[in-house]
Amino acid sequence: MIGFDPDKLVSPLMDQKKVENQSKTDNTEFRTFFQQAVGSEKTGKNDVASVAFVSDIRPAQFEAQEEPSTTMIADQVDQLVDTMETYQRQLMTHDATLKDIQPILEKIAEQSEALSAISKQTDINDNLKAIVDQSVSLSSQEIIRFNSGHYNDAN
Repeated sequence: MIGFDPDKLVSPLMDQKKVENQSKTDNTEFRTFFQQAVGSEKTGKNDVASVAFVSDIRPAQFEAQEEPSTTMIADQVDQLVDTMETYQRQLMTHDATLKDIQPILEKIAEQSEALSAISKQTDINDNLKAIVDQSVSLSSQEIIRFNSGHYNDAN
């Protein structure tokens, strides 16, 4: 085991000859170099870039989102119904596990949330609004059933 003697001086890490041979600069050499770097003598006021005032900066402009068309809303409802049919087929498949069905349910939740936001946000005709609301309601019920364990085989 190696021990350390606290009374012994530790030799410096750098070689003493290298330290002694290093040339030292005087203050005037540094000062001239610094003045050249700063450019106190060469830099005129013409080289300074002008800074724009905050009041000159234009505010950000965002494009207004278009109102979703009836066709677009109907397509989203159709996609939700197709996803729910896939979910129903997976529930009927005997070898499908609940882990296999979970991604489909997450997709249903995303589509349902998007439709719900569109329904609340826009003015759509009453017939289409009723279809959207009913689709969102049915998908929400299925999400709650699945998450509550309604389809577990242990019951």
